[in-house]
Amino acid sequence: MKRPWIWILICLNLGIAVVLVFVYPHLMVSPGPVVAGHAEIASDCFACHAPFRGASSDRCVACHAVSGIGLRTTKGQTLPPKAAKAAFHQNLSEQNCMACHSDHASPKLTQRHRKTFSHAMLRTAVQDQCQSCHRSPADKLHKGPILFS
Repeated sequence: MKRPWIWILICLNLGIAVVLVFVYPHLMVSPGPVVAGHAEIASDCFACHAPFRGASSDRCVACHAVSGIGLRTTKGQTLPPKAAKAAFHQNLSEQNCMACHSDHASPKLTQRHRKTFSHAMLRTAVQDQCQSCHRSPADKLHKGPILFS
């Protein structure tokens, strides 16, 4: 070891980088800005994420009451009727927010990891109640009588 000061300098820099990741995570490791609805907590990464474990649904439901998702804001204000279509959240078999939602608007790389909504996530009793969320199709195929062979 001819130059121990180089190793000391490298270790010091690594230590500073690790400290900065925990002190300013929104600047050091964030994949991008959060959606507008979470602007209040944009710099508080640990409101949603646990160190070394990532985001979890438990942290979502700490602010978003499952009974009010799609019906009321986190502050208890009633959402307009148009937005109430999202009230199907109460019919999910389990609360896995990350299965559909990502609160970071970018980079687009994170969108690949998002799963599309699966109707299998709904409780069995409501899986065949399509009209509770969807309008009836207006095409010729769906207007005719249902024929079973």
